[in-house]
Amino acid sequence: RADGAPTPGASIDIECAWVARSRSGDVDAFESIFRRYYEQLCLFAERLLRSPDPARDAVQDVFVAIWRQKESCRGCDNLRVYMFTAVRNRVLKLLRHQGVVDRTRARMTLEQRSPGHGAAPETPEEEIDARELAAAVERVIQELPERCREAYLLHRRDRLSYAEIALVAGCSIGTVKSRLHQAKQRLRETINGGVPS
Repeated sequence: RADGAPTPGASIDIECAWVARSRSGDVDAFESIFRRYYEQLCLFAERLLRSPDPARDAVQDVFVAIWRQKESCRGCDNLRVYMFTAVRNRVLKLLRHQGVVDRTRARMTLEQRSPGHGAAPETPEEEIDARELAAAVERVIQELPERCREAYLLHRRDRLSYAEIALVAGCSIGTVKSRLHQAKQRLRETINGGVPS
């Protein structure tokens, strides 16, 4: 490409090479995978777990498990989807068995949940309104049915395509579209209706 960035096909080829080398025990190749995906996987896990420490633990557990089972790693076709799916499965296991959501909800501050939405308000009253609206929107996101929330976060915050979300969630593209429509409808109602008193 003219801008010097790798094409999607080239990126997939590079990742396939990393996977192949990792299978044979190449630490440098595995570290390349780690560097490419660690931070974005931590952000993804944190949004589902609502706490940074368990999120990083979950992602680290996934990388450790992949390294231990490197000979059977099947991530070559789409490493990105493979990694997100592995982290999602780990997170769901944590949510089921440890009740992470209930224990960590109180630790999240408004600034962590909604760090900036557009231009800074001009007056203190506008700032209060903006914070209340941001908090209301975040509440709606967190109160969405689990699968709708997951689809919304993967699409809007992790920039996965419908097809990639379908692979991660193990459903059809049509189901992904339906879940996103439901999430957007709930958010639209909140924004249009203002902040509940």
